Amino acid sequence: MIQDLKANSEMFLAAYNRILDRAGRATEQITSGKRVNSPSDDPDQVTNILLMRASLDRASQIGRNLSRIQSETDVAEQALSNAVTVLESINTLGTQGATGTQTAEARQPIADQVESLFGQLVQLANTSQEGRYIFHGDNDQTAPYSVDPAQANGVSVYDGATATRQALHPSGTTFAYSKTAAEVFDNPAAGKNVFQVVNDLRLALEANDSAGIGTAMASMRTVQNHLSSGLAYYGSVQKTVAAAVESSSELETQCQTSLSGLEDADITEAILELSQAVTHRDAALAAKAKLPQTSLFDYL
Repeated sequence: MIQDLKANSEMFLAAYNRILDRAGRATEQITSGKRVNSPSDDPDQVTNILLMRASLDRASQIGRNLSRIQSETDVAEQALSNAVTVLESINTLGTQGATGTQTAEARQPIADQVESLFGQLVQLANTSQEGRYIFHGDNDQTAPYSVDPAQANGVSVYDGATATRQALHPSGTTFAYSKTAAEVFDNPAAGKNVFQVVNDLRLALEANDSAGIGTAMASMRTVQNHLSSGLAYYGSVQKTVAAAVESSSELETQCQTSLSGLEDADITEAILELSQAVTHRDAALAAKAKLPQTSLFDYL
């Protein structure tokens, strides 16, 4: 008889603990909003959850990187748009200075204006975003140029830094998204060196050199076209980056939805489970209270 009492008590405690476990799991799901809070909650889904979390982290990181690149390309596009406008102003001044009736005295103020606008071009080549000089390729911690009258093109010598960085698309492919100032402003190819042509114009105006002014102005249209092509490049990159950002957002949403399906709790179901567990607990305690409180001394 004593052994039966002990067995009954152990069975009651085991059943009661299972009820408490049910109530505890339901409470944790309601509180956390997660169906799986530890591996023991659903061992079969642990691997899938970890893989999906890794996919979500990757998608989120790609999205953050693309957002930074989008901001950088927007700034670059605006800088080149401003540079095109500055170069148009320089072209207008050069046209004025090229007039055969201009005197040395009249050309000097024009030369001064061209020099000022030349400085603006250098500043635009040195455009930075979040502490990075976006036209200095992989060496983005220092400005690519400074004004240097001792040089033939009017600026310091470029250090040779190239732009090798690639943006990662959510699909896994990569694409280039930047050019260097040496490519855009100081390209050594014929008809592409903006700095050289503008500095030549400035020097010719200062020297009252009509032939030199004419030579510089003959090259002006070609460098304007070259600078405009750089602007068009960044316009194209903007579209590519915007599409990649959208794809990244969609991928992140898909991963989040899949992860939610694996680990999120059904709150309505959890509340019902908790209510049932509480009811079963109360019923078990009430039933236990009605049992005879027999002790060993009752059998002596």
